[in-house]
Amino acid sequence: MKTLHRTLPILLLMASAVPAMGQPAMPRPGRPTPGMPSQVVTTETFRKIRFDQNLGAQVPLDLAFRDESGRPVRLAELMRGRPTI
Repeated sequence: MKTLHRTLPILLLMASAVPAMGQPAMPRPGRPTPGMPSQVVTTETFRKIRFDQNLGAQVPLDLAFRDESGRPVRLAELMRGRPTI
């Protein structure tokens, strides 16, 4: 019984370390990764950001965005004909 009390915490610790080994590493500071903004956003830039509510209006499906790899895509491509709310 004493052996179980000593062995069980060690086994649990080892089992919890296995998923951590599969986690991706954080990128190095100062090196942009694909999809990461290439410039630093300043406080002045944040002051220029607005959020206008247009309740009941339709969203134009030709709006351009960038996907996770930085490639430009249109909203219609992302929605693939599904209803957009």
